[in-house]
Amino acid sequence: MASKGVEVILGTQGVGAAPKQGELVLLGCGAATVAVDCGALRKLKEDKKLEEKVKELGGSEAGGDVPAPVARIAVALKILELLKGANKVRAPLVKHLEIFLNNGGVPDLGLGKSPFSAFVGALDAGCELNEVEKATLLGEKTLVNAYAVICTEATRQLLSLSNGVSCLSSEACPADMRYLDQAALENYGNKHVVAAGMAMRGVLEGSSVLTSSKGKKMQAFSETPFAQAIASQILAEVSKAVNVELSSPQSVFVAGKESLPVVSSGLESLLLPLAESLLNVVALSNERTQEVKAAISSAGESQVVGDLARFVGKYHDMCKDKFAVARKESTLFAEGLLGGNSQAAGISVAAVVDALHHTMLVEAFAAVCLLRIKQGAKVVAQEEAPKPEASDDKKKKKKKEKKKKGGIGKGSEIVQKYLEDACTRGQDSPYMNALCAADEEASSNKMSLESSFRNLSKSIDWALGDLKKFLASLQQVIEANQPRRKPKIAKGARDFLPDQMKIREGVFNKVVSVFKRHGAVSIDTPVFELRETLMGKYGEDSKLIYDLADQGGEILSLRYDLTVPFSRFCALHGTGNIKRYHMGKVYRRDQPQMNRGRFREFVQCDFDIAGTYSTMVPDSEVIKVMVEILSDLDIGDFCIKINHRLLLDSIMAVCGVPEQRFRPICSAIDKLDKSPWEEVKREMVEDKGLAPEAADKIGQIVALHGSPKKMLETLKTDEMQILRDLRQHPKAKAALEEMTMLFDFLDAMNALDRLSLDMSLARGLDYYTGVIYEAVLIGGNVGSIAAGGRYDYLVGSFAGKDIPAVGVSIGIERVFSIIEEKLKEEAKQTGVPIRSTDTQVLVSSIGNGMQKKRMEIANVLWSAGINAEFGFKPNPKMGDQITYALESGIPFMVLFGEDEINNNSVKVKDMKERSETTVTLTDLVPELSKLIK
Repeated sequence: MASKGVEVILGTQGVGAAPKQGELVLLGCGAATVAVDCGALRKLKEDKKLEEKVKELGGSEAGGDVPAPVARIAVALKILELLKGANKVRAPLVKHLEIFLNNGGVPDLGLGKSPFSAFVGALDAGCELNEVEKATLLGEKTLVNAYAVICTEATRQLLSLSNGVSCLSSEACPADMRYLDQAALENYGNKHVVAAGMAMRGVLEGSSVLTSSKGKKMQAFSETPFAQAIASQILAEVSKAVNVELSSPQSVFVAGKESLPVVSSGLESLLLPLAESLLNVVALSNERTQEVKAAISSAGESQVVGDLARFVGKYHDMCKDKFAVARKESTLFAEGLLGGNSQAAGISVAAVVDALHHTMLVEAFAAVCLLRIKQGAKVVAQEEAPKPEASDDKKKKKKKEKKKKGGIGKGSEIVQKYLEDACTRGQDSPYMNALCAADEEASSNKMSLESSFRNLSKSIDWALGDLKKFLASLQQVIEANQPRRKPKIAKGARDFLPDQMKIREGVFNKVVSVFKRHGAVSIDTPVFELRETLMGKYGEDSKLIYDLADQGGEILSLRYDLTVPFSRFCALHGTGNIKRYHMGKVYRRDQPQMNRGRFREFVQCDFDIAGTYSTMVPDSEVIKVMVEILSDLDIGDFCIKINHRLLLDSIMAVCGVPEQRFRPICSAIDKLDKSPWEEVKREMVEDKGLAPEAADKIGQIVALHGSPKKMLETLKTDEMQILRDLRQHPKAKAALEEMTMLFDFLDAMNALDRLSLDMSLARGLDYYTGVIYEAVLIGGNVGSIAAGGRYDYLVGSFAGKDIPAVGVSIGIERVFSIIEEKLKEEAKQTGVPIRSTDTQVLVSSIGNGMQKKRMEIANVLWSAGINAEFGFKPNPKMGDQITYALESGIPFMVLFGEDEINNNSVKVKDMKERSETTVTLTDLVPELSKLIK
């Protein structure tokens, strides 16, 4: 039992200051007292006259339609409401409610719109309540909140115990529990179901039912993790909502004005799903009890077994009746047939929780009895005389016999022992009647089934008993029994080994050197942005944005690319003209294709020019940068597809596409590099509602591609009707003029031969406004390796004025995959490993006690800027040192022994040339510098 010394403080301020649900339950059950925070009381108005009147009322026990614990919790919640929301509430009223609870008072609450009406009437008659006080006390949401507090606390513990009880039933029947295999659980794909299944597995660890195929396959057991998972998930949401109700104010004060009332969240809308999910748990518990009862009936023909079967059957029928009542209450509430009062939700879920409690008790009692019958052992009292310690051989024999007899899981043994103790608690007899029928001499000491079950019912007290303490210890066992799984990385992400990081550093250095060669500056932005910053910028791809949980009132998302954060950066800092590069991780909630370099977390390398410049000048430099990077990386032959957004819009217009469908149709066109025209046309017509004739016209144009200047000539002079119409469109005219100028600039920079004017290139992102481009590897199967375009209005969406910008993003992950495969193949052919370090010299020694000298020489090399290692073994073998140098690709070794130290010299070994040179320590640095150079 909880101590009367427990005190629940109401009205304290600050984060986490609201009373905990468990504390309120203790208060409701009369196992705690309430105290109102002094600081909160000082904010209320004093009234001497009222104070004298309330002294006459005191606290009385009245009863009513509402269970006493719920009513007392409701009064505590009323105190909270009065403290939080009323600038006209008087302190003596709150003090009276405090005294009322501490004197054991139970208010006479009724059901309906104003359950506190009788309570308010009694108070008002002697205290003359004002309108604010009456309105607060008569608020109808308090009672349903009180039901929610007590039901969530009960459900939390009963669900945890139900997990152990269902496992005990599976041991007793026994049931086929192989569906709890780790691989099978992970195939469910739902983390809550997996967690529930793993908790059951933790209880059953060591039991034969996890691996045996002899157990009976029963739906009542295989569906348990699903029912537990759903109920637990909904319970977590209800519990959060209850905490919000407890901590949120009832009104908000505006400077210089009256307080504004806060509308309650309406917990009843969450309690119905909780009740329905718990009904599934109760139904499965009833079915498992039926299976255990059947197993008891087949356990033998003795009178005791028959009595036990009849006893379990009687209480099982009672549980089914409770289940029927609970389901009826829940159905009536769901159909709105309970008069529309908000307390109906609380009454409904309370009936279900009561059904869960009783059903689980019957299942637990039946399972314990059946297990002990099968084990052929008596139930020993909770307190036994200590036995002399057995020898090691006897211990092993005893352990082996126990395992052979029981064969149940480690957690199941703990649950069984706890339930057996609960059945015998408070009785003179150490035995349960059904489990010792063969012991006729002990008949006078046997307990009846009724008294045993009554003890169990009294002991499994989720509010005031030791159930919570037991569940905590059981959870420790479950966690200890969890299989030690090999950790795995999240889907769509990866770790990089040292040799891979060495390759990446080389790639990054080459990319950055090109950026710097063109005079770009570097910036950085956070990996998360306000969600409103990112939304509406990516078209259909907005669904791929990773959202984060609310932390302190800001709705945040992980950045999808580096372009939108750059635009926000320009708007926020008023950068004006800027040429920048940015390398950082971005995140997309996509289906990863690891073999094609498509990840959920990956690095982008961006180069952008923002500001006002001459037409096509920055565009041409951005494309030139892309050409230089892809050429310097030496990844193979590549092609840069190029198009213009205005040209695409003109195509949409002349082909009869409605303007509101331009972007969705462009998104479909952009898939032509991965899908055949027939599939793209089907998407346009069937999924996006485009007329078939319009799709056919588009198909004629998007099939065109070729070298830039030849394609321009075709677009300007070809007599195809659709192209003649296109040339007449004003946007197409402007786009063709810009493309002509761009190609001339690129020709001057010797970058035109890599380009292909491709009318099917659309780029699905909404923010592009002009030239767009995408680089692909010829003959490769990794998608685009670089892409970008002009976006003249994106910065303006943040800054309030348009700032033109153009940029390119290098798909560094795909480039890296290509280079890694290439280097691995070269290493395989040459036998030279891919290096993971930049070590140039390995300082090695022959003989003992040379560790300090190796450190000394290594320090000399470090001071001269030479990368060196000295090895950590105190007396390494020369063969091991040479092998390490060869495997690590270290080009030089410095060797010495006692003779070299005495002569103040060392040997320098060239690993590639397989030659050695003896030099003095004074000449070591110059000699190595020359060799390294």
